[in-house]
Amino acid sequence: MGSSLSAARGFFDLFDRTPTIDNGSVDGRQLENFQGQIEFNQVEFSYPSRPTIRVLNKFQLTIEPGQWVALVGM
Repeated sequence: MGSSLSAARGFFDLFDRTPTIDNGSVDGRQLENFQGQIEFNQVEFSYPSRPTIRVLNKFQLTIEPGQWVALVGM
């Protein structure tokens, strides 16, 4: 129970952080015609509370420009 509360506290602390980048600002350099992709390659992940149970094992995903992707777990 204690580790769950600690993990939850750390998660909710993320919401209280002030970002170092103002994502509402228009002062930065605007990229025109940006071409590229996001690639996850051989990603492995386990929750700290269950380090022996791998949630992602050699996960691979390529996200092409314009694609929207959501990873959802239960």
